[in-house]
Amino acid sequence: WGLGEAVVQGRVVPDRYRLDRDGGVLERTPGRMPVVMRPAADDEVAEEALPDGLAGVPCLDDARLLALHRLALACDRVWDGDHDIEWAFADGAVVLLQRRPVPRAGAPLSAGVAAGR
Repeated sequence: WGLGEAVVQGRVVPDRYRLDRDGGVLERTPGRMPVVMRPAADDEVAEEALPDGLAGVPCLDDARLLALHRLALACDRVWDGDHDIEWAFADGAVVLLQRRPVPRAGAPLSAGVAAGR
């Protein structure tokens, strides 16, 4: 719930979802989210207690999972390999914020990465 900042800071354990290749839900495991981060004044972020009734309720419904599934498939069509994608929902639509390749175990680092660039 709320902004992803709570996940980045380790303040919450996010929900876990696994979908099959056709978008069917294989797993839906609620996380542990005692707090939620919300936008505040002056581009700040405010931490609030999770509202009553949301504990144990998955953040993503089937429609949003389907939208994310379609986004992942679109990434597959554009880029090779596995993806680490960052996304958000805005006005009911999923938006791709960033996509990075996921390196495979044992894969050599590029010269730029190995040199710390």
